[in-house]
Amino acid sequence: MFPQQLYNCYMDESGDEGLSPRSKPWFILAAIIIKENEESAVRGFEDECKQRVWFDNNHAHAPTQIHFRSLRHSQKIGVAKVFSEKPFVQIVAAFLKPRLVKESVFGLNETFYRYATRYLIERISWYVGDRNGQANLVFSNRRYFRIRELADYIMLLMNSGTEVRNVFRRDRIRAKNSDTEEMLRGADICASSYGNALNPDEYGVLNYQSAYELKGHFYRYLNGRVWSYGFKGFPCQSQEFVSMYPYAEDWLK
Repeated sequence: MFPQQLYNCYMDESGDEGLSPRSKPWFILAAIIIKENEESAVRGFEDECKQRVWFDNNHAHAPTQIHFRSLRHSQKIGVAKVFSEKPFVQIVAAFLKPRLVKESVFGLNETFYRYATRYLIERISWYVGDRNGQANLVFSNRRYFRIRELADYIMLLMNSGTEVRNVFRRDRIRAKNSDTEEMLRGADICASSYGNALNPDEYGVLNYQSAYELKGHFYRYLNGRVWSYGFKGFPCQSQEFVSMYPYAEDWLK
């Protein structure tokens, strides 16, 4: 019997969990999924970004690490273009917070984050499970992050008859700082690109060009469907979502 394929899954977020009128309307969780035996083809993407986005354009200095939110608009597009050439699959779960019910349920605490994480974990498990694989999960560390509790929660989901498939092991669920893990900075490129496309900047502008560069990497179901698989918007349906963000129609093709 052939050994199961192992997939490395790196997750990051964009937006905030607040429900006040001043908070950003969308909270984004994104994962990049990479076959473990192909990860070497993705690692080092930052050096390529520095060469192509900075040095080839006569910029003497490039950032030591690529933190997407710190880049200028044109640099974000260039970095997304370079990263889009790498072998990975992306899954994005986006939550329209003004429609989420009660702040007592989805407030500024782990409850909302775990609720959002469930949508992402489900889809990772579908993708990996359909390929008879197993998954390593690496979360971007966050303030007051309780990785042990989150790992327990994922195990509970997997063993309680939910749609989370049996592709995870507790000892393969970790949290790392993005400063120490280049692949988490890759996940940040995806999360922030779709966050920028859905959450207006300080000038009220939606910047969707970097998301456009990455759209070819969405997880697609067997019939080619992206909505609810590679991209899940909640709580809304695909037609309503596209009516609100017409450029997102390209994401779902």
